[in-house]
Formats: sequence, structure tokens, C-alpha cells
Amino acid sequence: MNIGVDVDGVLTRLVEFVRARTGLEKFEDYYGFVQSFVGNGSNKDFWAGSIWDYTKLPPIDGAVKNLKKLRQDGHKIIINTNRWFYEREDELGNKMREAVHKWFDKYEVPYDEFVFAKGDKAKVVKEYKLDIHIDDAPHEIQVVRPHIPVIVFDADYNKEFAGENIIRVKNWDEIYRVISSWG
Repeated sequence: MNIGVDVDGVLTRLVEFVRARTGLEKFEDYYGFVQSFVGNGSNKDFWAGSIWDYTKLPPIDGAVKNLKKLRQDGHKIIINTNRWFYEREDELGNKMREAVHKWFDKYEVPYDEFVFAKGDKAKVVKEYKLDIHIDDAPHEIQVVRPHIPVIVFDADYNKEFAGENIIRVKNWDEIYRVISSWG
């Protein structure tokens, strides 16, 4: 099975990081969540000042262990992300790409392909023939779910997603069980 995996909020501790930076405990919706840490500046301004601290956090519990198990079971892992700055062809873009790849190396996060979706995860779903995708961001879930099932990594800001092509999980052990049950 070809498995698409988002990075922020699925492999990384995005919510934990933002809570620590803002002091807020709950985020009702994704855009409120984003606005809570952006404040009066722009999203890119926030991340330009914070991303380097964020890239030092370890992966979400169980992510590496379960990705390794999925690969051992014969599944292909395709990282499918729209990470900030990754698309830029300048010093900041280069620095981000380097930081992300160093993070994957440092924590030995296994993958077969690494794709920056450039704002179009549905295109990656088709191009890489993904069978299932793991994500947390509402706008990404909405784009992918018409094409393939989405394992939704549970967060306050994505509670509205349920029904067809949606499988909600709370941790990586659940993700492994879901995918293993599909074969």
C-alpha cells in the first residue's frame, strides 16, 4: 500500500509547540488555531522567527516506531507536505529544506519518497498512486478525501470531519492497526 504522510501535526508536535508559545489549551478550528499563534503578524513572520525552535522537537510518540513497522510490512511511505518555506528558491527555502531533512535523519524517520505538494496534495495523491493519506489539517483533508481515505490525526481544529473516507485516530498505534487491518 502507498501511504501518504503529512509532516506538521502528524509527525511533528505542532499543537504542543503552539500551545507552549501561546499558552492556549484548546483551538476550536484550524484557522483560529493558526490565528492564535500568528497574532497581528503574518503566518510566515511567525514561522520565520519560530520554525528553527520547532524543528528541534522530537517526533510525536510512536510515529517512528510505527512507520518502521509499516515499511517492514511492505508498505511504501510517501511524505506529502506543504511545509512552510519549503517551496521557496532562496536562502530561507534552502535552510528549511536542510532543516527538515536533518530532522528526518536525526530522528531516523523512515520514508521512501519526500514530496513537497506545492499547495496541491490531491495532485500528489494521483501522481504517487496513494492508497491512503494521514493528515490533520482541515483544508488538506477536504482536498484529499474525495480521492482516497484519510486517516485524520485527531485535533481540536478538525473535529468536524467524519463519514465517508474519514478514519479518525488519536495516536500512531491506532494508525498502524487501521492500516494493518486493510492489508
